[in-house]
Amino acid sequence: DKMNNYTSNKCEESFSFLSNLHNAGYIIFAAPIEAHPRSDPEGREQTAANKLNRRFDDLKEDCLDLHRLEQKYPSKTDWSMGYWTDIFAVSPDAPLPSLPQHDL
Repeated sequence: DKMNNYTSNKCEESFSFLSNLHNAGYIIFAAPIEAHPRSDPEGREQTAANKLNRRFDDLKEDCLDLHRLEQKYPSKTDWSMGYWTDIFAVSPDAPLPSLPQHDL
């Protein structure tokens, strides 16, 4: 997402991209929210306490929550965003390895 874009249409590009993947049958996974070590200490505490408290039912709101976190606990550095999540998508046609067929 263009994190410097604090207009009413922020997260639109990210939401559109993820929606296209979802509509194509991809399964979307998101990691817990992370905070840069040099981000606001209160923001890091808030992030650590709520790592799994996410809006997985609404991709756009999940993205907007990261913007809200940055606005409430701004990063005191020269970058524009101290909070993020990693997202990956798995194709419905992805060849996944089978489970082991022997006892460990």
